[in-house]
Amino acid sequence: MTIYEKIVRGVKWHAFESITYQILLFSHRFALYKVMGPSLFGALGCIFASVYALVFLGSFGFNDSLIAFFSDISSNKNSCKHFFIQQGIPHVCLLITIPICLWILPISSGISALSFNVFIIAGLLFIAESLRIMLRILLQLTFINKELACIDLIGLCTYLAFVWSLWLYGVTLTPWLVLAPLACISCIQVIILSMYSINWYTNLPDNEQGQPLSYKRIMRVRFFSYTHHALSSQFMSNFIVPYSAYIWGLEYASLTKLLVSVSQLITTILKHTVGFSSLALFSHFKHAPHAEKQSIFQLINRFLFGSLFVTIFLCGILYSVFKSYIPMMQTHTALIVLLLCVLTLENLFITCESAYLSEERPDTMAIMYALGAGVLYTLFYYQATNHILLLALSFLTVRLLSLGALTIILTQRWKN
Repeated sequence: MTIYEKIVRGVKWHAFESITYQILLFSHRFALYKVMGPSLFGALGCIFASVYALVFLGSFGFNDSLIAFFSDISSNKNSCKHFFIQQGIPHVCLLITIPICLWILPISSGISALSFNVFIIAGLLFIAESLRIMLRILLQLTFINKELACIDLIGLCTYLAFVWSLWLYGVTLTPWLVLAPLACISCIQVIILSMYSINWYTNLPDNEQGQPLSYKRIMRVRFFSYTHHALSSQFMSNFIVPYSAYIWGLEYASLTKLLVSVSQLITTILKHTVGFSSLALFSHFKHAPHAEKQSIFQLINRFLFGSLFVTIFLCGILYSVFKSYIPMMQTHTALIVLLLCVLTLENLFITCESAYLSEERPDTMAIMYALGAGVLYTLFYYQATNHILLLALSFLTVRLLSLGALTIILTQRWKN
């Protein structure tokens, strides 16, 4: 089977898994909103958002380095072993250290036992999800898409069955009861993915030739990819929930969490179909001629824009269905338009991110995001109070200009 055939097969499995997964997850979150109430669901949303924001920021660019250097890592066992000893082991130790340091805070603050239990589970969930995402990214580049889709869907269905079985038996759902089963299932998935990763490693060539990857080269990619993710939508979509709780209260945070769920529905579908496919293609064609890379870039972009149009249309239907069940959606249309614009527009950058990462140039993406963030912060400071729709239009203009600039820089690089 050729790489292109593997990519097409992967797109089909990713599309099936991501659409099914996100529909189930969104239905679960909507049901939790109705069962737990806006305030408690808003608090739970802040916990989830904080954990996953920390997962993305806590990777410190390691996951992106797997993608950028996969062709080198997978060349032989010696290169793979050297990379994971040099980068993987310290990274795992750091992941374990982060929640331990955070656990010291509630102990010293005299927080209640119940809240501390939630804090403990959130820390365990952070470690398990960080490892799960890391292993999943590695295995996606090896094209075992069917197995990964089954692992994700079976894990989610098991989690949903357990949580809602408790509710049917009359158990009151609390943040701890929602978080604890997810942490346990995530740990089981880490064990399964580790077994697949070991099997992949044992099938690598035993060739001892080749120079180990430069530590400075890897850390450069990690630093700039980390900076990029700190400014990107992956962080923004999780940061905005606790931020809205701080500014407007937990009820607004619950509405924001539902909107984030809609945007994540779009993002996850596109990331799993277009994003992972483009990452795999660019990583395997890292040393291909520039003309071939440019044709791949154009092909993926055509598929991306078509997929984005379809998913936005479907989410519009979802909004029209659910707005009658949530009164706040009927009275805050401008806020909803702004948030969906902010959270969804970043999907246009999926192909650029994949291409720049495979070229080991995340610094260009980071600089462009920093400039855009500076402009948008200035616009927000002067317009947010009275011109919320104008702010959304300004955001759209700035991001489209950034996308155009990144595309021109990349095509010029491939022409030289």
